[in-house]
Amino acid sequence: MDNVHPYLRPVEIENSFKLKRSHDEVIAEILTLDALRNAIEAVPDSVISFHLDGRNDFAEWIREVIGCNTLSKAIAEVELKPENPEETRNRILELLDYTIDLLREIA
Repeated sequence: MDNVHPYLRPVEIENSFKLKRSHDEVIAEILTLDALRNAIEAVPDSVISFHLDGRNDFAEWIREVIGCNTLSKAIAEVELKPENPEETRNRILELLDYTIDLLREIA
């Protein structure tokens, strides 16, 4: 694991991102940026909307747990577009893909 950038390493389970369909329904516990990226690609639009409704849980977890302020700030600027949720998803995926690829090159 020495060649893995710290931001790409798994976090402890107690720091996982709780991917939720609602306040009461956790559908996955995410431990890495890669896993978050893959989950965002796969989940229904309603899950993404839940995490962006009045807040940005993705950006907060990336800042607070992963520690990547640059990615956190970029994702925090992504606005939920209820009329076009796929555009919202694609923008978040673009930011994650770019950052993950860059971190792999640096390591």
